[in-house]
Amino acid sequence: MSQIIKKSKSSKKAAFFILAIIFIFFLLLATVTPLSGDDWTWASKIGMHRLSTGFVGYNGRLLSNILEIIITRVFFIRIFLYAILGTMLIGWTSRLVFYQHSAHAWHYLLTIGLFLTMSTEIYSQTFGWFAGFINYILGMLPVFYFIYWLEKHLLVKNKTHLPTLFGMFILGITSCLIIENITIYSVVLGIGAIVYFLVINKSQLPSIIAYTLGTVLGAITMFSNPIYVSALSGKDNFRHVTFGVQMWNTIVKIYSTSMYKFVFQENGVIIFIISTCLIVCMWQTKSNLIVSFLKFLLSLILFSYSFFAAFIRNLFSSANFDSQLILNILSIFSIVFVVALCLSLVFVNSLPLRTKLIFYIASALLLSAPFAVITPYGPRCAFATVSFMILAALELVNYISSLTIKIDHTHKFKYMPLIFGTFSMIFVLGIMTANGYVNHYRPAAISSQLRQRKTTVYVSRLPFQQYNWDTSPMPNRVQHLVYMRRMHIPEKTHNLVFVPFKDWKKYQKSF
Repeated sequence: MSQIIKKSKSSKKAAFFILAIIFIFFLLLATVTPLSGDDWTWASKIGMHRLSTGFVGYNGRLLSNILEIIITRVFFIRIFLYAILGTMLIGWTSRLVFYQHSAHAWHYLLTIGLFLTMSTEIYSQTFGWFAGFINYILGMLPVFYFIYWLEKHLLVKNKTHLPTLFGMFILGITSCLIIENITIYSVVLGIGAIVYFLVINKSQLPSIIAYTLGTVLGAITMFSNPIYVSALSGKDNFRHVTFGVQMWNTIVKIYSTSMYKFVFQENGVIIFIISTCLIVCMWQTKSNLIVSFLKFLLSLILFSYSFFAAFIRNLFSSANFDSQLILNILSIFSIVFVVALCLSLVFVNSLPLRTKLIFYIASALLLSAPFAVITPYGPRCAFATVSFMILAALELVNYISSLTIKIDHTHKFKYMPLIFGTFSMIFVLGIMTANGYVNHYRPAAISSQLRQRKTTVYVSRLPFQQYNWDTSPMPNRVQHLVYMRRMHIPEKTHNLVFVPFKDWKKYQKSF
């Protein structure tokens, strides 16, 4: 018994140490990540003007908008808030899956590894962009906390106290003032939780009702902004909502050109883990010939698509073919994969695992659903969906690892996630440090050219600019002018040109 207690304490210390390392990682990441895109706008007078109007005519993201104004102006608040929220995301995601077990270091490292190896385009608009971070990463935290609370109190019978009701009410409001699709999801989640706990555990209903009322109030506050009425009526130049006959065409266009790619094709590691673990789960028990054939067919689809997404898709160039035809074929393949994924759940023997996976799939679909008719749709819009895919991957890995531990008492399984998470952090931090270093010397290069009275000012693009969003905006974009103003480049008499990083030394010789 004493050995078990010592082992548990040692495991908790290791887990706490890893969380501290993850916090430091996010702290360093925030330090080297440059402000970009909308960050420049929020840091300017435009941001304060939006605040003075209560963001009327812009959007209803009251909480995230206010935080964005703060973090773009105060460096220390920015890096510490980034580190705290990033660590909380990894912590809550891990606890959602592993809450019934002792905390282990590999749980957190596997989780952060999956988040860091998601689609580069999604990363650039979330972790690589402070405006995206404060909307999409922060947006997931109250949702994950509420789901964690539901799991923890699923069978607990206790009396609800007033502070708990107040806290859940505030949690509900908070979850609905960050990003629109999370707002819609939070309301549906609260209503669904009420219905579920009416059957399972009525003692927790007061807290859940308080949360749901909070989400309703938050949603009313969010969508009372007149900009959403303009979008619905087709009067907004940025957002468009399609109804009627054209809706199906919009759904097909958004899915075939963007959604399938950001959610499935570019998240090969996550997809491959989900598929591999599901295949193992399906073949746990013996079956008759017909069922075995169906399992084989589903396994073939799961493995083929995930292997393609993880290892093969970048090896083939589609430049010699009709690009739209290729997009249509790949999007159809992704739909076949999703159908196979859903059908394979029938053969998962563990009812708790199957229930959770169904919930995660339903959540992912619900979070993506609004973007089927709302444009524009970008990589950041897929973050919440991919987050639930990561939860599904973690659940499956946890289940498979429990089977492995029963067979192999050496617990060697844990070393793979440790290596995976550690490598992911080192790799991303190295990439972002290079970007941060180049960005740090941009102002000096601009000042040098302005002192020499050059009318065309050259600025280096970042070496790995695909990991950051909008750091080198094109001349036809508003952010191009915003950056010129930020760098004190006269707009009427000067031009700003961003040059490829590989060519930067050639331009440096001229000033």
